[in-house]
Amino acid sequence: MPKVMKSYLNEEVLNNVMNLFWSKGFFNASIQDLVNVTGLNRTAIYKYFGGKETLFVEMLKRYQQNVTETLLKPLRKSDADVSSIQDFFYQFIRLKQSRRLSCGCFFVATASDLPSHTKIVSSIINDFRNQLHKLFQAAVTNSKNNKMLAESVVARSVADFLVSHVFGLMTLSRASAPLSMLKNQVNEIIRYLESLKQKRSRLE
Repeated sequence: MPKVMKSYLNEEVLNNVMNLFWSKGFFNASIQDLVNVTGLNRTAIYKYFGGKETLFVEMLKRYQQNVTETLLKPLRKSDADVSSIQDFFYQFIRLKQSRRLSCGCFFVATASDLPSHTKIVSSIINDFRNQLHKLFQAAVTNSKNNKMLAESVVARSVADFLVSHVFGLMTLSRASAPLSMLKNQVNEIIRYLESLKQKRSRLE
């Protein structure tokens, strides 16, 4: 994050700016909204931060550092396997129960408007999707190497399936879907992962 931004905005204000974009999105958040949450006038926002676009990009990076990295911890372990994937998905139920998923995922929400965004925003979102896919694929591959899953399981295909469900879960959460719906989707994902284990037992 640029030093000038930190020199004018403290951590609380930076979080307020991030939450503004997270809840409203880039296109629905106005300059006046930014004036309200930062306490700065329009001229200062453009002079010191380059305007709304620059602030938005910095808030995506802040979200990645402060939120996404925490969510990805189960998958970042060097020995991550199918149980790590299950832990990753179970955490969304806990977050929903604690009412911390009301806005879904900042990245997933931004992805829905991706054709209208600049290249730098698209690059950040695509990097996130690719990173998530890579982590899922590595965990599935580890599981296959450890004989937890059938050799016939295609890691890349499973990763495709799981990434699409992360985006689906976050979209449901942003749309204020009930906890029961999110639980059912997570449980079906877990059942799918368990079925991959069952394939191994049938082949033995």
